Amino acid sequence: LLFLVRKHWLSKMISRYWNSRLPTLDSVPKWKLVVVVSTLLNLTTLGSLSFFVKSDASVEYPMKQPMLTMLISTVFGFLFPVSLFAYLDANFSSGVWKWLGPRRPHPCSTSEKERAGRVLLHRWNSQSSFAMIFAGVYIICRMGFDGCRSPIAATFMSVSLLFMGFISYAWWASRSALAWFLDNYVMELVLSNFSFLFLAVWLPDQEPVIGLIFLVIYIIRGYTRPGDANLLVTGLASIFSALITAIQLNGKGNLIL
Repeated sequence: LLFLVRKHWLSKMISRYWNSRLPTLDSVPKWKLVVVVSTLLNLTTLGSLSFFVKSDASVEYPMKQPMLTMLISTVFGFLFPVSLFAYLDANFSSGVWKWLGPRRPHPCSTSEKERAGRVLLHRWNSQSSFAMIFAGVYIICRMGFDGCRSPIAATFMSVSLLFMGFISYAWWASRSALAWFLDNYVMELVLSNFSFLFLAVWLPDQEPVIGLIFLVIYIIRGYTRPGDANLLVTGLASIFSALITAIQLNGKGNLIL
């Protein structure tokens, strides 16, 4: 939307609040546009599916422990990581990240200025990573208290979200090459796990086999991926998996974990 209003009067209003000049479409790398478009397509389509797939009382999974689930998720998925990295940032220097190797240039995907010498080089980008940790903890709580239709796929999803959260913290805090490589790798895992999850809901008896296939794919990608995450292919694959699952379930049921 910001790119579309670049030469519109709205851009002036937005710039007043941001105190920055909006980039032109030509100044944005093509890979970034692919990432943005693929992510938006994935999120909007999955959101639409929540309306397309109607609830069926026989397969609903209501929260048995809603207060406890949210309490544990908030404490371990929000308060713990945010407080931990805030403490590290206040009491240590950027030297704690030396073991991660050389630093990459300032990424064009953020306008946040770096804080030289601090543990959290990009503080706000780093602290936003708690959202993925929260989601991972939440899935684990739902699995423990309420059960789930696809335990193997849900475990893959929760673990990958936890890893992505902490690795994203390390990437934005250190901007190291190793953290960048792992961050891109885990981004692919998370999107691929959506495909695994939907296929497991559609074919529950084949979940172990599907999980083994995806595990082999993850290992191969870890050795063959050049660097940047291929979010376009993994995003489209997750959309296709969600659609085919919804069609096979005849628009009924619940795609909950």
